[in-house]
Amino acid sequence: MKALIEHKKMSAPRSHDLMILVNLAQPELARLLLLKQELERLSSYAVAARYPGENATKTQAKRALKIAGLVRETILTRLAQKRGQ
Repeated sequence: MKALIEHKKMSAPRSHDLMILVNLAQPELARLLLLKQELERLSSYAVAARYPGENATKTQAKRALKIAGLVRETILTRLAQKRGQ
């Protein structure tokens, strides 16, 4: 996401908040706006997992990996499109 933000000649913030990053990367990542709830959940994992005693369940981890994969695929596709322009 930060690469797309930088491509727009904007400075990407030092943030793990995926919704802030998705909003800054618009309209290129409009598809990801449909995943608002999931992106907010991933953002919370980025912070919570750093502290002792905070663990994700196996189900939560699988869901997080699935969403992260979708986000990655969307971004890589958009970056490839940008390179082809």
